[in-house]
Amino acid sequence: MRAKALAEEKTGATAAEGGQRYQCCFCGKEILPKPPDVCALVMHTAFQEGLSEETQTFFCHAARLRERLSPGVPTIL
Repeated sequence: MRAKALAEEKTGATAAEGGQRYQCCFCGKEILPKPPDVCALVMHTAFQEGLSEETQTFFCHAARLRERLSPGVPTIL
């Protein structure tokens, strides 16, 4: 849950501006809020239509996501 802790942590100028901080789930570094970052991946576990499932959001750098996606996967990045 380190990503959540970092997202909820507010310090310095970021807190003064009312922003949040995010940690990349791939490299572990902070993500600066400038386009195309911050990207978010949403995971649904045991997905079955009509049934409740757990959901978790992972934040990442756009460049890290592009590096890890298969070249044939379409993306808006």
